[in-house]
Amino acid sequence: MKLAVYVGRNQVAVLERSDAFRHVMAYLPKTLGEYFVSLTMPVRLESWTWPQGLHPFFRQNLPEGPLLTALREQAGSLFDGTDFSLLALVGRNAIGRVRVAPEGADPFALPQVFELRDVLQGDNSETRFSELVRRYAVSGVSGVFPKFLSAAPKPAHGVDFEKASMRLARHIVKGSSNRLPYLSLNEHFTMEVMRRAGLPVAKTEISEDGRVLVVERFDVDASGEPVYGVEDFCGLLGLAPEEKYSATWERIVNTANVYLPADRKRKEFDKLALHILATYVLRDADCHSKNVALYYRTNEDVAFAPVYDMVTVTAYPDYANNGPGMSIEGRKTWIPGKSLERFLLVRLGVPVKRQVEMLEKLGDATVEVSKLVVAAMKSYEDFRDVGKAMLHCWNEGLNSVRDTKSSKASTKLGKTIRDAGLADHQRPKEKKPSLGRSGLLGKRGSI
Repeated sequence: MKLAVYVGRNQVAVLERSDAFRHVMAYLPKTLGEYFVSLTMPVRLESWTWPQGLHPFFRQNLPEGPLLTALREQAGSLFDGTDFSLLALVGRNAIGRVRVAPEGADPFALPQVFELRDVLQGDNSETRFSELVRRYAVSGVSGVFPKFLSAAPKPAHGVDFEKASMRLARHIVKGSSNRLPYLSLNEHFTMEVMRRAGLPVAKTEISEDGRVLVVERFDVDASGEPVYGVEDFCGLLGLAPEEKYSATWERIVNTANVYLPADRKRKEFDKLALHILATYVLRDADCHSKNVALYYRTNEDVAFAPVYDMVTVTAYPDYANNGPGMSIEGRKTWIPGKSLERFLLVRLGVPVKRQVEMLEKLGDATVEVSKLVVAAMKSYEDFRDVGKAMLHCWNEGLNSVRDTKSSKASTKLGKTIRDAGLADHQRPKEKKPSLGRSGLLGKRGSI
């Protein structure tokens, strides 16, 4: 089987598997340079070969977790367990301007359509959302948390009367679970802090029951057509998805240096600096190389993509003691000392004074959004434990990067926590493994 590769509406290449491991992508003759598939694979006569499985670019949107399980159930014999066959199933509905489909298939065929209002106003229990995931499984959104792409409905009788919303917009719909309750509210508020601090972020909307997050895609134009290329740093670094935590912020910066236009670097590195500071303040332990990306229309306007998938992960007991997703100066710690300040100054060229201003913005935004979190705890009683943990995580985050400005914000946030009667929070104790004893053995005295 061969797969046709499209950029926008134009077929530009053919992808095939030459053996169990080696994959080859060849551009079609006369393909224009502007129709490059990836920043790492510009248009050329020679084929692009990857010796160890599918090219990293094509792996970046392959589903994981519940979505992959649902696909296996639906596809049956069509899915032989390889990334190549998985790409054949989901490649036409991925994030970004590149589509992939088996030769002869319609690359622009839409998946099954559903009404967003059904999830914004309906039943979003874990069981119900799992049913939706199974029903709409053929979409190319990666990630361990349950999520899938929504299709753009066709206008009734040719009349595009919902042009401003459903017809023209595509979304990512993300759910919560019993293990990660109100993950959607968590992400919504964490992203709101980023937005108020001045970072471009993906627009989000919460369902009435607080259990589903609808994220507006940033890779589409006003007509809903995907026109932006999107590449996460896991792919740009040539890593497999399971290696996403092995990247470092140093490698992210070095790679960005290669692709960012010279006249954009100052602005883009300021954005990255604010993003990195926010991961420490907001305790996003899941900020790995797949959750930072570049996007572009051409190779002359490459920029960091709007922030997405930002979550206060340490608010959940199972992840409360997790460190940062990527290291700085070889360390993954929430108390970076001078290493964070030095990294931002030396690697990104952000003066200490500017760093203080960024922290001040983050601190003010955190205080503002904390009031929204407290209000949500009153609207959704079951959100109380998660919301309280989020506020304490943010307070700890502000203290961990403490300076004159952020300490003032920390004082204000502490007052919000006390005034709401939420001061009695205790961090879960870190579970220490029993050395010299297999985890497969039963408890002592159980026999």
